[in-house]
Amino acid sequence: MELKKASLEGHLVDVISFDRLKETAEIYETTSSSAGIEVSTSSGEEYVLPYRTKNTEASDKAGVYRLGNVGYLIKYPEKKYKAQYQPEVIDFNKANTIQEFIDKQERVKDVEREILCTPNNIYKPPIRETDSPEMKALKQAITAKNIDIDKYADRFGENFPNDKRKMKDDKITLFLLKRMAECLDMNVDLIISDKNPNVPNPIGMPIKVSLTGNGDETE
Repeated sequence: MELKKASLEGHLVDVISFDRLKETAEIYETTSSSAGIEVSTSSGEEYVLPYRTKNTEASDKAGVYRLGNVGYLIKYPEKKYKAQYQPEVIDFNKANTIQEFIDKQERVKDVEREILCTPNNIYKPPIRETDSPEMKALKQAITAKNIDIDKYADRFGENFPNDKRKMKDDKITLFLLKRMAECLDMNVDLIISDKNPNVPNPIGMPIKVSLTGNGDETE
């Protein structure tokens, strides 16, 4: 089984050989996973081209396109774009020791970080006066991150378009708040405390729990 990763068009993708495309194509046509296909020209030039499953209208772009049940169309990049489709391929199949495997995992994390820290379109969710406090806080946090949120799509999975659309609302569920925070590398804490020192039956101390962590803590 091939296990390769690469950065392609601003996304971290699985890299598979053209020969294996037929047996794995369904995975990339029915899920949110993205694939880069290893191909080579008759002159021996090697590329990793995106498998374009839902973007056939962009046939002017380099990529591998499915032609119904007939086969696949390979469109190679123009000369000026060649380097974009010759990325570093992190090949876990060549890891002969546990340490080499760990090193490759760390390299994948580095590549993902490079992708996420190089925004193409800064996302600024609309902040309104009618926003609930928790929604306003989330929108402010996302704005402060200066991110291209579309580059986080793989973390959200299939429901990313709906999750992103929810940012136009003025309220947010606790479930979605936690989900957004976890996918965007943010922590959310909940603190419960007495309204004031004179309330009947006081708690006596603030109770703090991390909604995105692994447990709680009481201060």
